[in-house]
Amino acid sequence: MNRRSFLTTAGTMAVATKIGLLDFASSLYAAQTNSATKPRIQAVFARPKVERYWMGWPGAAYDIAARQRQYTEILTSAAKKFGVQLEVRSEPLDSDNTVSAYLEQLKKAPPDGLVVTCMCLHYGGSGSWPHVNSIAKNRGNIPTIVFSPMGTSFTGHLQGTRNIDGVFAAATQDLDWLEFGIRMLNTIWEMKNTRICIARGNKTEDNKLNVIGTTLHYIPTKRFLDEFKKVQDSDEVRAMADYYTKRDSRWIA
Repeated sequence: MNRRSFLTTAGTMAVATKIGLLDFASSLYAAQTNSATKPRIQAVFARPKVERYWMGWPGAAYDIAARQRQYTEILTSAAKKFGVQLEVRSEPLDSDNTVSAYLEQLKKAPPDGLVVTCMCLHYGGSGSWPHVNSIAKNRGNIPTIVFSPMGTSFTGHLQGTRNIDGVFAAATQDLDWLEFGIRMLNTIWEMKNTRICIARGNKTEDNKLNVIGTTLHYIPTKRFLDEFKKVQDSDEVRAMADYYTKRDSRWIA
């Protein structure tokens, strides 16, 4: 699939999403949905395991527990909004040993996405960035977001993750950005698990797109016509026809 063809398909999918077509189809086949079809995303916190420490810049005493609760609430709300199975590790990743143990866990049961929140700039001399960098470099191929809220990084701290494939570093004062991060990871999973049926030619074959993982399922044009002729009049078919007619005439073939 060349770039022009992909953009055309993506544009069609975007329009379908905008007018609610995909939501409508989902409502017809809701019985097929179950927990196994949800992406599993983990959230962890890199910080010292202490009650308080001096955060450093911007120079305020830092309520560690309150901030972690706030991040967790935002992540949990986002997971419910996007239908994600969220696993939050409340125990901090605070040492080389805990990080090594966690990386072993990731190898045995890799999630579909990972959010690593850095909560410390320089406590103990080096802060939490060595642990964050170790996770980013050794996590395997898990799509990963490194979240660095204000006061936890300067530009130099972010260089350890910025060029790692599959890792996105978000340094921002907007804590609600965490919701967008969950949306990003959910989108990656959805694209990877999407199959698009294309009626073309006379062969049946699958073509998995590199990077995004979407599968293009090609079927012969004749098969599409044969299947179309098999469709019987029913409440579901009438509802779909009525939906297409009223929403947008462009969808009528």
